[in-house]
Amino acid sequence: MQLLKLNMLPHELVVFSDEAIQTHLRKAVKRAVGLSKVRELKHVASLSIAIRQGSDMAKLELSTLLDKYELFQQRLEDLKKETK
Repeated sequence: MQLLKLNMLPHELVVFSDEAIQTHLRKAVKRAVGLSKVRELKHVASLSIAIRQGSDMAKLELSTLLDKYELFQQRLEDLKKETK
């Protein structure tokens, strides 16, 4: 989920440095994220054959979906608190 918050498509992710991706992931991941995993992720992203046209709309849609997800998560937590 944290990686999606970068709002980058696979072909854009490969331009980030390994360390920058690792730092971003460590903001949310409790377990250690090694550079080998980051490099593997970037390798897979570089092989992506995703459509590059309309990437602005795809990023907007991704951002909107992430916002909705976080809103639903917060609402679920609120409901859990109310039922206790």
